[in-house]
Amino acid sequence: LRDGRRKKLSVTVGLRDIDQLAQQTRRDGPVRGLGLTAQTLTPDLAQSLGYERDIRGVVVTDIESGSLADRADIEVRDIIVTVNGRTIADLDDFRAATDRADLDRGIRLRYFRDRKSGFVVIKNPR
Repeated sequence: LRDGRRKKLSVTVGLRDIDQLAQQTRRDGPVRGLGLTAQTLTPDLAQSLGYERDIRGVVVTDIESGSLADRADIEVRDIIVTVNGRTIADLDDFRAATDRADLDRGIRLRYFRDRKSGFVVIKNPR
């Protein structure tokens, strides 16, 4: 009620589109030769993707076609939580872990996709 009269309001509530998130993070470029772009998974973003707010890691926002990540079947919206067994808290952790890793030996990623956990090894082709 306002001034004694009933008012009708229309409100649209929505989630931020993953494409918008990708646009925000493109300025950082791909993560060390993997051919993917990621951003820190915040509690709000985790919840918007259907996960608990306390999950930590990075969310993949873009995949370069034909890249190592693409060939390893990493997908946009995958949530990466470990690199070579090391827990990832944010994008800085992810970059540091992938910078230390040897792509010739392979980088093992644990990720969540559609609320299911999986592993993948990304390595340079021989």
